[in-house]
Amino acid sequence: HRCKSMSELNKMHALLITLGLSEEEPFASRTLSFSALSSSGDVDYAYRYLSKLSNPPAFGWNYVIRGFSNSRNPEKTIRAYIQMLKTGFSPDHMTYPFLLKSLSRLLNRKLGGCLHSSVVKTGFVWDLFICNSLLHMYGTFRDRASARKLFDEMPFKNLVTWNSLLDGYAKCGDVVSARQVFDDMNERDVVSWSSMVDGYVKSGEYNE
Repeated sequence: HRCKSMSELNKMHALLITLGLSEEEPFASRTLSFSALSSSGDVDYAYRYLSKLSNPPAFGWNYVIRGFSNSRNPEKTIRAYIQMLKTGFSPDHMTYPFLLKSLSRLLNRKLGGCLHSSVVKTGFVWDLFICNSLLHMYGTFRDRASARKLFDEMPFKNLVTWNSLLDGYAKCGDVVSARQVFDDMNERDVVSWSSMVDGYVKSGEYNE
């Protein structure tokens, strides 16, 4: 039975508790997936449920961290991450992008730098998805130097990479650097053009 609401999930959970089956599969996976990721879910419920499991699955923490990163309370992502580390789990290539997204939303520069260091230590520094998330974070922080350094060190780049650097410069009003990136791009899309136009508007250089 697939639940369609938290009310249904609560009833199912209560029944399985009485039967001693609340931690059994596939219920555990479905509970975490629905409550953390569904638009009808409740990520706080997912976090409480995961914290009580005697053998919590590693993917469960990624579900919860992802859910909090998209919620109205992205700061809870950090709490979940700390709890994940306390329980002996290590972050993976799916964990970092959502953590970085939350730090971008929170504008937490200090933790952003710490998380970048963690990415390096855990060997995910050349994961393209994670690097693009880092670029986006530094762009949001208006940290052009860190963004450029990371970009130059990346062995692989895609359109998202270029757009992230371009958008970061545009957000800072640095249209000279933004235009240089724009001109160097082999491929452009609507995001590229939109970032460039926004940069000119913010800098007041409408005629460019």
